[in-house]
Amino acid sequence: MENISSMHKEKMWSLVSCVSYLLVIQSIRMLANPFLHATSGIRTPEPIRKMKEVLPAAYEKFLENVDKLEHYFKDMQDVEFTVEKGKLWMLQCRNGKRTGVAALKIAIDLVNEGICTKSEALLKVEPTHV
Repeated sequence: MENISSMHKEKMWSLVSCVSYLLVIQSIRMLANPFLHATSGIRTPEPIRKMKEVLPAAYEKFLENVDKLEHYFKDMQDVEFTVEKGKLWMLQCRNGKRTGVAALKIAIDLVNEGICTKSEALLKVEPTHV
């Protein structure tokens, strides 16, 4: 992550602090229904910043990958991932959904971070957002 500016790391931290993850340790019971804990409400997701304490290498790789995805797609990304034996696997990503106020803030952030131009950012604010 050395190539990510400290300002951008701070921005990423504020974004990542809103994200959550579910740490699921596979067991015999889980093999029968791997989504049992995620869908039943038995387990509560943790803030993603806790992942830094539990899986620090995967957490750093997660931040690096999200940064790459935002720059490639020139938009905020909604990502799904898993960690197996300490290795991060990015499963899928898509442009994140947003409210009108969030669309404007995200567009401004994308321009300020140099991810896209003002014209590109303006196109991300849909008529239904205003």
